[in-house]
Amino acid sequence: MPDQIKRMDVLHEAAFSEPSFVLLREFPPVIKKFYEVLSTRFSVSPAYTTINSTNTVADLTIRIGLFNNSAAIELRPDRMAVSLPNITSRDELIVVKDTLSLAHNALKGALPETTLSTSKLTLNTWISLEGGAALLRTSSRAVLRHRIRWTLQSGEQRLHEIAFGSLAVTTQRGGI
Repeated sequence: MPDQIKRMDVLHEAAFSEPSFVLLREFPPVIKKFYEVLSTRFSVSPAYTTINSTNTVADLTIRIGLFNNSAAIELRPDRMAVSLPNITSRDELIVVKDTLSLAHNALKGALPETTLSTSKLTLNTWISLEGGAALLRTSSRAVLRHRIRWTLQSGEQRLHEIAFGSLAVTTQRGGI
């Protein structure tokens, strides 16, 4: 079997330049806007939408579960996070792109005064290397890094961390 990516977990975090205090008092219209935008492409169930408010402003969380609650968009006063785990095919990468695009469109519609200070995309990637455990025992780190970089094949992605024991590879890429 050739070297290949087996699975990817995608986490996108968009931090706001200033906290959105509007979220504290107007969360129903915010949820409605996200529902309107996301439901143009995906099924959005109220059963997977939660609002967790606490005594701390930073802990206020609106969570919209997608894909039978296996993925989520979380809104907090200081950021939006989109989590899409277990991506295993090119078709699912298209869903990732569409979800991120729709989430940002919904954010613009729901909180138009909000500006982003940073945008980060983290890809946790599991790969398989031809040669398996024997390759790990006999190859140098340089050879392994070369094989992993070759497998990832993207100038935008950079190798961030290699965990040799589990063959988990974490790559990190700049914002969208």
